[in-house]
Amino acid sequence: FGTGYSSRSYLRSLPVAEIKLDRSYVAGIEGDPVNQGLVRAIVCLAATLALSTVAEGVERESELVMIADLGVGAAQG
Repeated sequence: FGTGYSSRSYLRSLPVAEIKLDRSYVAGIEGDPVNQGLVRAIVCLAATLALSTVAEGVERESELVMIADLGVGAAQG
Protein backbone atom coordinates (compact mmCIF):
# COMPACT_ATOMS: atom_id res chain seq x y z
CA PHE A 1 0.00 0.00 0.00
CA GLY A 2 1.23 3.43 -0.84
CA THR A 3 -0.18 6.62 -2.33
CA GLY A 4 -2.33 7.34 -5.35
CA TYR A 5 -4.02 4.27 -6.79
CA SER A 6 -2.25 2.00 -4.29
CA SER A 7 -3.61 3.99 -1.36
CA ARG A 8 -5.40 2.09 1.40
CA SER A 9 -8.36 4.46 0.99
CA TYR A 10 -9.19 2.66 -2.28
CA LEU A 11 -9.84 -0.53 -0.31
CA ARG A 12 -12.91 1.11 1.20
CA SER A 13 -14.29 2.37 -2.08
CA LEU A 14 -13.83 -0.72 -4.26
CA PRO A 15 -17.04 -2.63 -4.99
CA VAL A 16 -15.79 -6.01 -3.75
CA ALA A 17 -17.36 -8.63 -1.49
CA GLU A 18 -14.46 -11.01 -1.01
CA ILE A 19 -10.71 -11.34 -1.08
CA LYS A 20 -9.38 -14.30 -3.02
CA LEU A 21 -6.10 -15.85 -1.93
CA ASP A 22 -3.94 -17.07 -4.80
CA ARG A 23 -2.76 -20.69 -4.90
CA SER A 24 0.77 -19.47 -4.09
CA TYR A 25 -0.41 -18.70 -0.53
CA VAL A 26 -1.98 -22.15 -0.16
CA ALA A 27 0.67 -24.45 -1.62
CA GLY A 28 2.76 -25.90 1.21
CA ILE A 29 1.14 -23.67 3.82
CA GLU A 30 1.29 -26.42 6.45
CA GLY A 31 5.07 -26.05 6.81
CA ASP A 32 5.45 -22.36 6.02
CA PRO A 33 5.00 -20.02 9.01
CA VAL A 34 5.56 -16.95 6.82
CA ASN A 35 2.66 -17.85 4.51
CA GLN A 36 0.55 -18.71 7.55
CA GLY A 37 1.21 -15.23 8.94
CA LEU A 38 0.38 -13.60 5.62
CA VAL A 39 -2.88 -15.52 5.33
CA ARG A 40 -3.78 -14.67 8.93
CA ALA A 41 -3.12 -10.97 8.21
CA ILE A 42 -5.19 -11.03 5.00
CA VAL A 43 -8.07 -12.71 6.84
CA CYS A 44 -7.88 -10.05 9.55
CA LEU A 45 -7.89 -7.26 6.95
CA ALA A 46 -10.85 -8.84 5.18
CA ALA A 47 -12.80 -9.16 8.42
CA THR A 48 -12.10 -5.53 9.29
CA LEU A 49 -13.49 -4.49 5.90
CA ALA A 50 -16.47 -6.88 6.23
CA LEU A 51 -15.24 -8.97 3.29
CA SER A 52 -15.26 -12.75 2.99
CA THR A 53 -12.20 -14.77 2.03
CA VAL A 54 -11.73 -17.65 -0.39
CA ALA A 55 -8.57 -19.64 -1.08
CA GLU A 56 -8.03 -20.99 -4.56
CA GLY A 57 -6.16 -24.10 -5.55
CA VAL A 58 -6.75 -26.12 -2.40
CA GLU A 59 -5.72 -29.63 -3.41
CA ARG A 60 -5.08 -31.51 -0.16
CA GLU A 61 -7.12 -32.02 2.96
CA SER A 62 -4.19 -30.79 5.07
CA GLU A 63 -4.28 -27.46 3.18
CA LEU A 64 -8.03 -27.21 3.75
CA VAL A 65 -7.61 -27.83 7.48
CA MET A 66 -4.83 -25.26 7.76
CA ILE A 67 -6.62 -22.47 5.89
CA ALA A 68 -9.78 -23.14 7.90
CA ASP A 69 -7.76 -22.90 11.11
CA LEU A 70 -6.41 -19.55 9.89
CA GLY A 71 -9.95 -18.26 9.35
CA VAL A 72 -10.36 -18.49 5.57
CA GLY A 73 -14.09 -18.84 4.94
CA ALA A 74 -14.19 -20.79 1.67
CA ALA A 75 -11.97 -22.86 -0.59
CA GLN A 76 -11.76 -23.74 -4.27
CA GLY A 77 -9.81 -26.65 -5.59
